Amino acid sequence: MTELTELQQFALEHKMFWWWVSDVTKLDEESIVEGTLTYGDMEDKKTLMNLMWKRAFASCFETLSKSRRAQNIEPRTLSYWSHYLAK
Repeated sequence: MTELTELQQFALEHKMFWWWVSDVTKLDEESIVEGTLTYGDMEDKKTLMNLMWKRAFASCFETLSKSRRAQNIEPRTLSYWSHYLAK
């Protein structure tokens, strides 16, 4: 059995964010960021950012914010993280 990465472990521990996905360990980074921004609390979001490193989190966030998938994320959440990551 393959050992899970920290990101896969995070997704498994928060699988309620992706209740429709049968195997959350196969989610890509953008899906994990999107689900966490949409359903997670601030602590979940900070944990994920620290886990991914700020640069990788920011890159996924930037890609998401420019895509149709951003419609799933509350505008105030998008605004907060846009300002936070700009600093």
